[in-house]
Amino acid sequence: TLDRSPLDVTFHAGSPDINVTSQQIVLICQLLAMLIWMGLYYINNVRIYLLIPEAKPFRRKVTHVVLTVALAQFYFLGATIGSPSVNQLLLILGILVTDAVFPLVIGAVRSRRTRFIWVVRGSAQTAFVLWILLFVPASHYGQVRWSVIMLLLVLVQLMVIAPLESHYMRKRNRLA
Repeated sequence: TLDRSPLDVTFHAGSPDINVTSQQIVLICQLLAMLIWMGLYYINNVRIYLLIPEAKPFRRKVTHVVLTVALAQFYFLGATIGSPSVNQLLLILGILVTDAVFPLVIGAVRSRRTRFIWVVRGSAQTAFVLWILLFVPASHYGQVRWSVIMLLLVLVQLMVIAPLESHYMRKRNRLA
C-alpha cells in the first residue's frame, strides 16, 4: 500500500525542524525511480515502435503485445512502491527481461550492433537484480541505501546511457 505517515514539520522560533523517516525516503526514491524509468522505457520503445513499417503488421502486433506486457508489469511494480520485497525485485527483473528482448522483436529497425549493445545492457541490468536476489537478504530491501542505489542507476540511465544511445543513433543516421 502507499499509506505512509505524513511528514512531521514543526516551526520553532529559530529554524524549521523536519523529521523524515527512512520509510518516506524509500518511498520517494522508489517513486522517482519508477517514474523516470517508465518514462524512459516508453519514450524510447514507443518511438522505435512507430518506426516499424505498416507493411509489417505481424511485427507491429508483437511489439504492441510486448509494450502492453511491460505496462502491466509497471502497473504492478507501482503497487509495490514503498514496500520493497522479493516480489518487487521479480517485477523489476521481468521488466528488464522484457526490455532486453525488445530488440529481437523489432528486428530490422535497429542495426545489429545497436541490438547487441541493447541486449548486453539488459543482460547486465538483469544480472545486477539477480545478484541482489541471491546475495542480499530480503530484510535489507527496505533500507534507504538500496533505494538510493536503484534511483542512482536509473539517473545514470537517464543522464548518461540514453543520451549516448541517442547521439550514436543521430550520428549513424547522418552517415547513412
